[in-house]
Amino acid sequence: MNIEPGSERLYRRLVPPSQASQSRNNSNKLPGPNSKNILVNGYNFGFKAYLAGKKVFFYRCSQRRICSCLIHIPLDENYDENYELKNSRALGVNYRNSHSEECISKINSEKLTRNAATEVQSHSSNVQILEDYIRKIFFFFSQCTLSN
Repeated sequence: MNIEPGSERLYRRLVPPSQASQSRNNSNKLPGPNSKNILVNGYNFGFKAYLAGKKVFFYRCSQRRICSCLIHIPLDENYDENYELKNSRALGVNYRNSHSEECISKINSEKLTRNAATEVQSHSSNVQILEDYIRKIFFFFSQCTLSN
């Protein structure tokens, strides 16, 4: 077993539990509210964990039932002091797994339906047409009640 002196595993064994929980709370970072879910190349990713050794935020694909894609985004280059993304172009994104075929086909079909043209018909609101319709309905019901 290969344990380095600076690793968290060794650190947890040597530090009393009360101090370990305090130092762990200081090392756990969370992205800002607007950076918990991010959009990368049309795919939605949700925050999973902070990796202290690499100083990166770890995200996973939101389609996690069908996809196991994971990415690392470095903190220093991409996040401000509130842990919000500085801009929409993240630098140094590292893919740990690729998207599954099901995930790719699902996202592509969603893009096609979003971009598909939808036929829209406009209807003019003419008061005269509405009045004529009401007269016909009224006349029809008045004839029905007279015949009964």
